[in-house]
Amino acid sequence: LLGMGAARRGTMDAAVSKMLFLHIPARHPHSYPDLELSPLVQAAALVGAGLLYQGSAHRLMTEVLLGEIGRRPGADGGKGREGYAL
Repeated sequence: LLGMGAARRGTMDAAVSKMLFLHIPARHPHSYPDLELSPLVQAAALVGAGLLYQGSAHRLMTEVLLGEIGRRPGADGGKGREGYAL
């Protein structure tokens, strides 16, 4: 995930963006089935998305990524939260 974002850094590639956000459950619609993903996988997807949109000045993605970084721990009690907010 991180490699895909790094390989297409700054391109805003829609297909890679969809793949990365598939691994961030907080961005799924409410009707989407729950997925159990490791916090490390989620962190890699988040950093990959940041690299994908690096230097693009894409306001919506900036707000989404900052919202994810600052989000309070969920049901996992903060387990792995340090890596996610890195």
